[in-house]
Amino acid sequence: MLAGWGSVLDPAVDAFKQNIETNVYGAYYATHHFAPLLLKSTFKHKALVFLSSTYGSITLADDVYANHARLLSTPYDPAALYNISKVRHNINTKLSQS
Repeated sequence: MLAGWGSVLDPAVDAFKQNIETNVYGAYYATHHFAPLLLKSTFKHKALVFLSSTYGSITLADDVYANHARLLSTPYDPAALYNISKVRHNINTKLSQS
């Protein structure tokens, strides 16, 4: 979900909450509801797989920002609220693998 496209200098709190709700809590809700079914499965290999995007990559942050700046010609990253939620999602996923 990409909500709150625009200046990070004037963020809409509701859009930020919507991004967090979808990209962070959504993964939790999916895990909460699907994990019991997965555990009951007779399949030998079981996994919950979460896909993210380069927007949430700390490693690729400089490249993502450079592409946005080049394509959009703005002094800020208009997808910042979304990016923050994807970074948080990636941190949750990494923590759950530990």
